[in-house]
Order: sequence, then C-alpha cells, then structure tokens
Amino acid sequence: MNYYVYYLEIRNRIILLMVTWLFTAFICYLYKEVILFFILNSTNVCQLNPENQVVSNYFIFTDVTEIFYVYIDLILFLSNQIVLFSFFYHFLMFLSPGLYKFEYYNLYLLMKISFLIFIVSVILLNIFLMPLSWNFFLNFQDNNFTSIPFFFEAKVSEYLVYYINLYYLCLFNGQFSLLMLIYVSRFSTSIMKIKNLRKVFYFIFVVVSTLTTPPDVLSQLCLSFILIFIYEIIIFFKLLVR
Repeated sequence: MNYYVYYLEIRNRIILLMVTWLFTAFICYLYKEVILFFILNSTNVCQLNPENQVVSNYFIFTDVTEIFYVYIDLILFLSNQIVLFSFFYHFLMFLSPGLYKFEYYNLYLLMKISFLIFIVSVILLNIFLMPLSWNFFLNFQDNNFTSIPFFFEAKVSEYLVYYINLYYLCLFNGQFSLLMLIYVSRFSTSIMKIKNLRKVFYFIFVVVSTLTTPPDVLSQLCLSFILIFIYEIIIFFKLLVR
C-alpha cells in the first residue's frame, strides 16, 4: 500500500485549512467593527451612562490597548470556528473513498444536521439567551433591598469573554441534543429500553440545564422542558415507524 499518497493528501488538506484560516482572519479584520457592533448589540438593553443619559450598550475600556486585543480575540475566535467546520468537511472527504455509500450518506447527513443545529444555536443565543441573561444579571443593580448602591459599567473585553462562554454553552446544548437524537434513533433498538431510561435522561437534562443556563429557575425549566419535549417526540416518531 502506497502511504505516500495519503501523506500528500493530508498535507494538501492541512495547507488548505491554513489558507482558509488566513483568509478568514483577513476578512474578519476588514469587518471587525461590524462584527463587534453586532455582538455588542445582541443584549438589546439600554443603560445609563455616568451623566445619567440613556444610551444603548454602554461599554468602557480601562487600557489603551484593550480595544486592540478585543479585536484580536474576536478575529481568532471567528477564524477558529470557521476552520473547525472546514476541518470536519476535509475529514469527511478524506474518509469518503473508504466508506460504503450508506456510511458516507449517514456521515454527510450528520454533518448537515450538526451545522443546522449550530445555526439555530447562534440565532437563539443572540435573540433570546443574551438579552435574557443580561436582564437577569442587571436586575441585581436595581435591587432595592440593600442600602449599598450598585452601578454597572461593562468592560468590552469582559463582555466578549461572557459572549464566547455563552456561545460554547449553546453549542454544547445543541450538539448534546444531536447526540441524544442519534442514540434514540440509531443505537437503541428496543422501545422498552428507551422508556426505562426515561428517568435517567430526565435527570441528565436537568443537570445540563442547570450547568448551562443563567442561575434562575425559569431558564433551567425552559431548557429542561425543551430537551424533554424533543426526547418524547423522538420516542413518539420511533413508535410510529415501528
């Protein structure tokens, strides 16, 4: 077997990934202000500046180089995410000559569903989760039960870290739902086995919701009920197929 051919293919695909990363980083640098504006406006919340004027998304920075490093972190974050999807595509193309048609079809379908879940997770993050979590934490500033006054001034670098952490949490929840779907639809052939594991799955859903949502009961219950609903829908359609 000529392993040199595989070496050349792996080398070429690594070079393509590096070129993709460089071009993506360059494009993100050109549109860095637009991207940062989009992320900063995902909270959709108005605040008061030190002059008691209502402004939208009031952020500060305390170091002269902070904005520069924020742009660098943002460019690296977006470039790494895009290259990650490119890596999975090249990985599938590298394995495709040695796969059966049904194996290739299943992996290709898995990648499409995973990418669709990724898009939905990003939309939910920017439309629902960011404003919800932002309002929840800002409510402590308006708490009238304490005599200590609080005034919140968000640093742009800390906000970016907060956004990236929530992004990874949403991504984890979405891919976790996909793994749950694969387990129920593919690896578990017994309907009774799925029903008997219902309590275990419910407990896992509650734990995941507790670890990946803001520390309020409403968010935890909403995510738990969504995961439970998806799980029950999968079981229902599997029964219909049987």
